[in-house]
Amino acid sequence: MIGVVAGGAVLLSGVLATAFLAFTPRLLRRLDLYDVPSARSSHDRPVLRGAGVAVATAIVVVLLGASAAVPETDAAVLRAVAAAVAVFATLGFVEDQRGLGVGVRLRLQAALAVLAAGALAAATSSWWWWLPAALLVAGYVNVANFMDGINCISALHGTVAGVSLALMGVLEGQRWLIVAGLVGGAAFAAFLPWNGLGRVTYFLGDVGSYTLGAFVAAVAAGAVVTAAHPWPVLSILSVYVLDVGLTLLRRLRAGEDITQAHRDHVYQRLTRTGLLGHLPTGILVGCCTVGVTAAGWIGASAGRVGVAVLCVAAQAAMLGAYAVLPGVLAHRRPAQGGGVGPMAAAPARTG
Repeated sequence: MIGVVAGGAVLLSGVLATAFLAFTPRLLRRLDLYDVPSARSSHDRPVLRGAGVAVATAIVVVLLGASAAVPETDAAVLRAVAAAVAVFATLGFVEDQRGLGVGVRLRLQAALAVLAAGALAAATSSWWWWLPAALLVAGYVNVANFMDGINCISALHGTVAGVSLALMGVLEGQRWLIVAGLVGGAAFAAFLPWNGLGRVTYFLGDVGSYTLGAFVAAVAAGAVVTAAHPWPVLSILSVYVLDVGLTLLRRLRAGEDITQAHRDHVYQRLTRTGLLGHLPTGILVGCCTVGVTAAGWIGASAGRVGVAVLCVAAQAAMLGAYAVLPGVLAHRRPAQGGGVGPMAAAPARTG
């Protein structure tokens, strides 16, 4: 039964996301939602932004539909994840249209994260997890927003994270996790033809990056609460968290304003070397996420200290290699000035 539900859900999610994306440009043009390049942008022409509304709508609609076809214990978690995506996507869409001050945005994110985590806690009867889940959701929404700065990176991360979480659902026997992971993964995969696999039509915008952060964090939080081992689950978040953490530390040490847009992230510096384009960089980030997650799963399931230590070392090596790779490539070829072409997305305004 779960195989039929999961198969139907992933197919419907991809089809709906594709259909919504095909009609989204009309809405975005009517609202005049263009991302105009600046000196700190990685693109050189105005591009429509806000296409994440189509991805978010597909995820919410399919999760709510799937919740009617699974047992109530699973349905409650699917509805909680859908609610988290819906409220953060709404906030992101408002941000795309009007812009919000940093203080206002952070307060609203915190409030919505508390509500989303409360829904997860109620669905899983795990109230002890309310505060950690709220911190995870609020934090990762910002992490995803910071990392949405080149083409395809967010869509690939959503796809990789969704499939990885679904596989954990299979291994742990968590039906809701299989459905949620596949639904989100399919919706983000559907965005790739518009943002990296062909001529770029539009960007996800804040509505898309907020959707990504809320989806991954909410599903990850629910997975940990419903018996999945936290090591591999949190490993899915590790590359993004490392990149943002290193960048914030670097900018703070330099006395720079961390709320201003910039091009200092590891992935942005990789594209500036001139040796990696946007799609290869996005694939690199995705592969690193897969590698770190696989090592976490092996270490968590092995049941042997020696294997666990080796897996930690492997994760550290992969993350360390990712962090230093821009410097290594820069020595091979001097960084190129200016943008890297019209296929690039603007860095998030908040980081």
